[in-house]
Amino acid sequence: MGNQKKPAIQSIAFPSSASFGRIVAKEKILKQAGASAPVKKLFQEQVERIRCSHELTQDKLNLRSSRNVPKILIIQLFLKSSDWDTKILETIDKAFGVPVLFELHLGGQLSYSSCYRRRSESDASKWVFSSYFLSEWVDAEPREGSLPMSLDMDSLYDQLVRQLSPVSSDEPLAQLTERIDSTRKMEREMERLKSRLKKEKQFNRKVEINSEIRTLSAELDRLNG
Repeated sequence: MGNQKKPAIQSIAFPSSASFGRIVAKEKILKQAGASAPVKKLFQEQVERIRCSHELTQDKLNLRSSRNVPKILIIQLFLKSSDWDTKILETIDKAFGVPVLFELHLGGQLSYSSCYRRRSESDASKWVFSSYFLSEWVDAEPREGSLPMSLDMDSLYDQLVRQLSPVSSDEPLAQLTERIDSTRKMEREMERLKSRLKKEKQFNRKVEINSEIRTLSAELDRLNG
């Protein structure tokens, strides 16, 4: 999973029956999410506008919903530049109590992003969020892609998130996202250790850090195996 690649996904032509097309005020999202001052600044500096383009629901798609996936919102995020922070996505996800698929827009291109949102096993009233997956940027028009064939809303959500995953696997999505998150965390720690190793002058400390790197590398190999 090192240097995890971003999947290329065609711009999706969502069903017209699910069209919503309303601008969502940044202030409303920030208030609902209880956003901090630094996050409010991110929205001001990085987000041009937010639009809920579609609501994928049981009635509009003729797919059975569930408590976990009562609906899926398609949120279009029009960015001011390519320099943006995933805290923006986290804040919007926190504001809405249902799964979200983000459609990021910049300069006539779009990219899809989503985390995997699921109920906590210890407390069903709380949500657990994975880290975010991001597709390659593609031309926003024409819309040539379509929704994956699904039996119900849970299956649709699973497939939408899974197609964004940098790893192809048949394992349950909760297990897959946990594995990817663990790998990403270990890769960040690996970079930190390598940086420390370059700066370390004492031979004994270099030996210790090298040992930590080898242990972490073995664990990464196990996760990726």
